[in-house]
Amino acid sequence: MWKKLLDHLKGIAPMVVGAAGTAAGGPLVGGVLANVARSITGKGDLDDAAGAIFGDPDLMVKMEQLAVEREKNEQDAEIRRLELASKQQEMVNLTMQAEAKADDKWTRRWRPYFGYVAATAFGLQIVGVVYIMVTGGDPELIARVVSLTPIWTPALAVLGVTSWGRSQEKTARIKNGHSK
Repeated sequence: MWKKLLDHLKGIAPMVVGAAGTAAGGPLVGGVLANVARSITGKGDLDDAAGAIFGDPDLMVKMEQLAVEREKNEQDAEIRRLELASKQQEMVNLTMQAEAKADDKWTRRWRPYFGYVAATAFGLQIVGVVYIMVTGGDPELIARVVSLTPIWTPALAVLGVTSWGRSQEKTARIKNGHSK
């Protein structure tokens, strides 16, 4: 009976039921709907709650209204998340533009400098690991070097954004008839 209720609600509010609902009350979404069904009917057993909802048109309408309301709230939350991500990207772009226009050489060039330093450190780390492997060095030492890999996530993210930004700048310059 519970699966029948979930299947019915998929037609009304698919985002609410979603993939978790296909597992007949999956851990997150199914649990939320189960709690709503229990609170509407006052029944503890899911099958009893679903049976009561299907047996009473008013309860069915109430459940559908709650499902639609929850779906709308989830969509609004997703829109807010995307708006925040867009604003964050705008701020990054404004920061990079301000740095590029700055009078101070270090302000303009810190990203490329960081790229050179990171590339050098990354290259030295690779050479060191290869050297350890070729000379039959201590495997525990290699494991310690490998444990340094989390430090590369932010460094490579900064380099990726910088490379992408520089590519966009160069493409714009070429389109505007300027070389280099």
